[in-house]
Amino acid sequence: MIKKILKNQHGLTAVELAITMTLIGIVLGLGYLYFDFGYRAFQRGERMAIAQQSVRGSADFMVSELRYAAQITINPGSMPAGFSYFYLQDGSLIFRDGSGAERILANSDQDQIAYGVSFSREGVTNVVQFTVTADGDFYELTTSVQALNLTQEEDFVVNAGNGTVIQYRKPY
Repeated sequence: MIKKILKNQHGLTAVELAITMTLIGIVLGLGYLYFDFGYRAFQRGERMAIAQQSVRGSADFMVSELRYAAQITINPGSMPAGFSYFYLQDGSLIFRDGSGAERILANSDQDQIAYGVSFSREGVTNVVQFTVTADGDFYELTTSVQALNLTQEEDFVVNAGNGTVIQYRKPY
């Protein structure tokens, strides 16, 4: 009987081939869906990690600089030498020290993320509040820092409310 069945086998029929190809297509399609899902999840996670790292690093550096400022101006009319600045330029967060040397804290070209910053004064105190954002509201960090070396009310000037530029000078 087995010899008879083996003698009658002349290859695959069109129906068998179609069923096999359909099953292979379904398996490959499901495999691609799982791969694509994993790849996109990895990309979103990597983008979030880059945004968090840049925003937190920038905010930490700004806190360490502004804490010991002796004179602060939010939204200065110009940017004269001798002062340090935090400001936005083309979606990147820039730090410029008193000598004029610039350092990019959060690079929008490299990260493909547009950063934002907003500085304000908390009440009538010597507390600076600022918010650093990545791609609008994709990631946002708001923090406050007390400027310990502000001795007079005139040492903290706010021009036109909240601003994206802050000018300050350290006592040393």
